[in-house]
Amino acid sequence: MHFACVFSFEPWVPEQDRLLFVNRVNDTTHVLRFSMKVQLPDILVVDYDLPFQGGVLESQIRFVLRLFHQGLPLLIALHGGAGLLR
Repeated sequence: MHFACVFSFEPWVPEQDRLLFVNRVNDTTHVLRFSMKVQLPDILVVDYDLPFQGGVLESQIRFVLRLFHQGLPLLIALHGGAGLLR
């Protein structure tokens, strides 16, 4: 099961600053994956793969939804991304 969230970088943010932000967050966050696509350098993708071999528990889905809803904005703010994203 795959969960993803997509953000747009502010147009004035240089690509180097975008990459630094993505690398900084990935270095400290081991649950979510932050990435930029070569074809769409203005887009930040945050995703999480929930393994479902043997079934998925309701508590696992709640954890992921809470992580995206509450934890993701906090992670972005803590790593200086609040001014970089729309």
